Amino acid sequence: MDSSTARFRIRMSIYLLVVVATIATVLVVYLSQLDLNDYRISLEQQLSSALKQPVKIGHCKLTFSRGVAIALDELQIGPDNAVLADVPYLTATLKLTPLLTGQFVLDRVQINNPKIELQLPLPQRQGESSSRHLLNSLGISTLSIHNGRINIYLHNGAKTVQKLALSEFHTVLKNWTQGEVGQLAVSGILPDYGSAFLFETRLLSSQNPEIWRKDEFDTKLQITNFPAHLLLGSTPQHLPQLLELKFSLQGAPATGTTFNTILTSADKQRQLASLSGQWTSSEQQEAVTQLQGKLFNIPLNGNVHLLRQSQQSLLTGKLGTENFT
Repeated sequence: MDSSTARFRIRMSIYLLVVVATIATVLVVYLSQLDLNDYRISLEQQLSSALKQPVKIGHCKLTFSRGVAIALDELQIGPDNAVLADVPYLTATLKLTPLLTGQFVLDRVQINNPKIELQLPLPQRQGESSSRHLLNSLGISTLSIHNGRINIYLHNGAKTVQKLALSEFHTVLKNWTQGEVGQLAVSGILPDYGSAFLFETRLLSSQNPEIWRKDEFDTKLQITNFPAHLLLGSTPQHLPQLLELKFSLQGAPATGTTFNTILTSADKQRQLASLSGQWTSSEQQEAVTQLQGKLFNIPLNGNVHLLRQSQQSLLTGKLGTENFT
């Protein structure tokens, strides 16, 4: 390489650095002029309206996390005397094109170390899922929850009892928009029992049966070291204290969705129950066919049909056992 070529490359490198530095400086100056306080208030109002709960956001600032992002501190959902969710820190990357026009449109949101108080039964909501509508209105493509803790309460009249506590709760929700098949993965542990669970599924693209019947279902659930008394109310002496459950659901209901369930002891030395079959859904009927399984080594088989008629629905089926001693 001659000296003139080397000097040319050095000059070009310097020019590129100057251009990049200039763009970065202009971007920083521009972002510093954006009114984050107005956005914080607007976001509080939007979340409060969608969740039907008071929402407070302590602080709001711009940062860089896999791109230009906004960081929220001390997010609280619910009244001060009955907080439903306490989020110490949240970051969300911003979509660049709307940002250049002064608009804040979220993209990937990560929630860290939230504490959630969940009361059952959940209130019934009409129409489109409010959660999906909220994510779509904010522009969120991916929502992640890391290391959360959830306390689950059962509300019965004037009495509220804590039923479960979940820790190390992790969730990833992607592409949950109207007309698209989203993806959800949830995991966590029950620290009081040493149980762990993993749930993965594709989310329906629509609530319209004519549409979701054609969606390809893909759902998997695994629960390990699950206490039998939580499932049965008590643990009979002939059953193991800890159980493991596996469940899968795959295929489109319009053409046939297969499912499979296996319940074993936690050490996998004893199979307690199993059930598999195919679910087919149409405008005229819901059909569960090719049922095969075992309950304490007793073989089971059969089918179930729910026929839709103009005045009422008709449930028919056949369940039985065969070839056992």
